[in-house]
Amino acid sequence: MKIININLISFKSAKSIGTFVYIKRILEQISLMNSDDFFFYIYLRRGFDITNLQLPSNSKIIYVPTLHLAIFRILFEQVFFYFYLKKADFFYAPCLSLPLFVNSYKILTIHDMVPFILKNKYGLFRKYFIPWMTKIAAHKADLIVTVSYNSKEDIIRLLGIPPTKIKVIYNFILENEAVVSKVERRVSLESYGLTCPFFLNVSTLQPGKNIERLIRAFKIFYDKTPSYQLCIVGNKGWGYEDIYKIVKELNAERIIVFTGYLDDTILSQLYSACIGVVYVSLYEGFGIPPLEGFYHSKGAICSNNSSLPEVVGDAAVLVDPMDDLSIAIGFSDFLEKREILEANATKRVTVFNPKTITMKFLSLFK
Repeated sequence: MKIININLISFKSAKSIGTFVYIKRILEQISLMNSDDFFFYIYLRRGFDITNLQLPSNSKIIYVPTLHLAIFRILFEQVFFYFYLKKADFFYAPCLSLPLFVNSYKILTIHDMVPFILKNKYGLFRKYFIPWMTKIAAHKADLIVTVSYNSKEDIIRLLGIPPTKIKVIYNFILENEAVVSKVERRVSLESYGLTCPFFLNVSTLQPGKNIERLIRAFKIFYDKTPSYQLCIVGNKGWGYEDIYKIVKELNAERIIVFTGYLDDTILSQLYSACIGVVYVSLYEGFGIPPLEGFYHSKGAICSNNSSLPEVVGDAAVLVDPMDDLSIAIGFSDFLEKREILEANATKRVTVFNPKTITMKFLSLFK
């Protein structure tokens, strides 16, 4: 039996998004499989609410002190964490939380190289710390996992890591999404101010997600086709104030709907009810929202850069994320091709089979 330490102490709760969704889904899928060849020690900060976290039966939680400031958590991780670690064959970090001097075989997931490419995605501290830590952790790790072949090429190019040290394991969507009736769906939509057919964007409200340009483009589209809304789901991130300012300047408060964070059940309702998913991020390591839309047989409008063409295949209209007019035209093109895109989305989602991908993940520890 292989013993694996999994470090989740950088995550605040099971409601964390982004990189946490990746490991959350893998753990849930492992819990549905016969994985007696492994035992997992899972490290969480004290007070972490595990209500929405489904863990394998062959696992044990180890709690560590809660340190709210990132600088103190990083210090703890590199100095004091070793006193909590159990003896194990492997140490796995689903993000940059990698104690550099752990004795186990170290496996690190690098989801993307966005901090090296988009300099304005983060505030001052993270802008410089994340690239620095990424370089160190990548070279200290024995094996790197990433979520797309585009990200693999970025890691090779920007960090000088040999290709043989990098494995690609795609993201996936779990197949137990909530199913709701049309009545339940209508009540939910109206409660969020969604009274027209709508496009759905799921993103943290921050500069790298290109939401300001998306809003301007949607307004161009709406002025010619005034019967749609744009629903934006996600937590407020760095620089979110500018996004709300754009909406007000365009007098678009009725057609642009912000919901904030939504749990998986409600989000599933919105995916099921929307016309399609729009995701025009400036750069992505993978791009989960279009894939979530595919699970509900929804086509997408996506950026023509980074990993997104690799992920969406022929189930999306591709646009230039730097061009307002290109995005606006993308909405019109989507409506013309909607039926074809929906059929392609249903086929495309089969590429990201949860069991197959989880088995590939577990093979890292053999």
